Amino acid sequence: SEKFAGFIAPLWPVQDAHARHAVEQLVTDLWEKHLPVGEALRRLRQSEAKTSPTYLSYVYVGDVMARFSQATA
Repeated sequence: SEKFAGFIAPLWPVQDAHARHAVEQLVTDLWEKHLPVGEALRRLRQSEAKTSPTYLSYVYVGDVMARFSQATA
């Protein structure tokens, strides 16, 4: 009941270099900054949309307000 499941994926084939950058930015925003998934994707699209359509291709299925929990030691 306290677990979260969701899925982030591009809607069309994407360029490898841009996909790598997208994942790096998402990891930073989701795991390090603990932003909600929807906010992390919005920031990605906003900052990189003019660079390549790759950044517009990512969609998320799940709770857009979900956050990754902080790791405990």
